Amino acid sequence: MQHRAIRFFLQLSVPLLAISGLAAADVLVVGPLGSGADYDQISTAVIAAQDGDQIRVLAGTYTGFNIDKALQIIGEDRDTVLIETFNPFVAATRVFGLEAGEAVHLSGFSANSESGFGNLGVQDCAGVVTIDNVRLGDSENGGLSNLALTVTNSSLVVVTDSILEVFNVPEDEVPIFIGAPPAVQVTDSMVIFEGCELRGGDVPLSGLVLKYKDSWGGLGIEGLRSAIVLSDSSVVGGRGGLSSGATITGRGGAAVEMRQGTLIVTGDSVLRGGAAPAGTAVVTAAGGAAIDAVGNAKLLVDPSNDLAGGLGSVPSVQAAAVKLGPNALQIPQFERFLSFHAASVPGQSGLAVEVEARSEQGVLLLPFVALGATVPVQVPGFEGLSIIDPATAFALPMQTADPSGSTLFQVSTPPTPGLEGLAAVFHGYQLDLVTGVATLGFGSATTLRN
Repeated sequence: MQHRAIRFFLQLSVPLLAISGLAAADVLVVGPLGSGADYDQISTAVIAAQDGDQIRVLAGTYTGFNIDKALQIIGEDRDTVLIETFNPFVAATRVFGLEAGEAVHLSGFSANSESGFGNLGVQDCAGVVTIDNVRLGDSENGGLSNLALTVTNSSLVVVTDSILEVFNVPEDEVPIFIGAPPAVQVTDSMVIFEGCELRGGDVPLSGLVLKYKDSWGGLGIEGLRSAIVLSDSSVVGGRGGLSSGATITGRGGAAVEMRQGTLIVTGDSVLRGGAAPAGTAVVTAAGGAAIDAVGNAKLLVDPSNDLAGGLGSVPSVQAAAVKLGPNALQIPQFERFLSFHAASVPGQSGLAVEVEARSEQGVLLLPFVALGATVPVQVPGFEGLSIIDPATAFALPMQTADPSGSTLFQVSTPPTPGLEGLAAVFHGYQLDLVTGVATLGFGSATTLRN
C-alpha cells in the first residue's frame, strides 16, 4: 500500500476555526463528591460553561444533561463514566437548538437511562454534533426498554466507534412499546455512522405479550425523510417474540427501515435482519430484511458489504436481504466502485486521520475532505451521490490505487485548539484511465481526536 502524510493545516486552519464553534476557552472538570473537581454533576457544569468550553468528566455516575451551546464533553472512559436518569417524557440527555456554525462534541461515556425517548436525543440542530466512543443503551442491563439515540430535524450528526443498542425486554415483563423499539430513530436529519455497532431490541418468548404487533423485533435503525450513511458498521434487527399465549409469532426487525430519504451503505458494513422465533405457533412470521425500503426511499449500497435477512419461524425461510416497496429505488451497483474508510489516529502530537480508499488497480483517485456534509445529491456527469459539503471542501493530492486496490494515506495537523471533536468528512471521485468513465465514490466520516 502507498503511505502518504498530507499536511493540510495551513490550508484549512482559518475556515476550520471560523465554523467550528469549538475554539477552546476554559476547561471545567466534573467528578464525584470528594474528588476535588469543579462540579459534581455534568448538568451544573453545562449551565456554568460558555460557548467553546471543554468539560472533562472523571469516573463516576451522573444524571442526564441538556446542551444548547457549543461545548465539548469528554468522559475519562466509557466504561467508567455512566449517565443514568429516569425521565419517561424526554430523552435522558439532549442536544438541541444549535445554530449553524456551532458544534457539540460528546465522547467517553455510557448512558443507560430509563427514558421512553432515548438515552440521547439531538433535536433542531443546524450545527454539527459529533458523538465518539460512547455506549448508548445496554442489551443486558437496563430498565425501561428505550431507544439508544433519536435525531430529529438536525443538519449533521456523526457517530464514530460507538455501541448503540436497546435493552432487551425480560421474559417476565410486557414491553412498554408496540414491539421492541429501534436502537436509533432518525427523522428529517442526516446521520453518518463510522465503525459503530447497532442492535434493535429482542422481544420475550414467554407469550406474555398481548397484541400481535407487540411481538415484533426492534429495528436497528428507523429512518424517515432522512439521509443515513453507514460505513464499516454493524447493524442487527431484533428478534421477534411470541404473543397471545405463544400462539402468534412476531416478525424479526429489519436492520434498517427507510421511509423516504436516502441510505448509503459502504466500508465493509454488516447488516442482519432479526429472526422470527422458531416453533409451532398458529400464526407464523417472517424474518426481518437487512434493508426495508418504504415510500420514496433511495438505496446506494457498496457491493463489498455483507447483507442478509433473518430467518422466519415456520418454515424457516430466510428473508430477502433488501426489500423494496413500490416507490423505493435501489441505485444500480457501479461497475467500478470507490469507498473510503476513515479513522482518527490517537497518540500523535497533533490531530491525524488515516484514510483508506478502496477501488481497483490503476484507477485515479481524487479525494476531498470537508468539515460538513450535505443531503446526498447527484452530480451531473457522475454516477453516484455526493455527501460532502462544498462550502468547506478541500481537494487532497491525487492518488493511484495499488495492485491490491487500496490506497492508504494520512491527513494530519499540528496541535491546534478548536480542532478536536470536529467531524472530518471524506469523499472523492475516481477516473478510469482506460474507459474515461468518472464515478463518485462512497463517502465516510470520522471525529478528529488526539
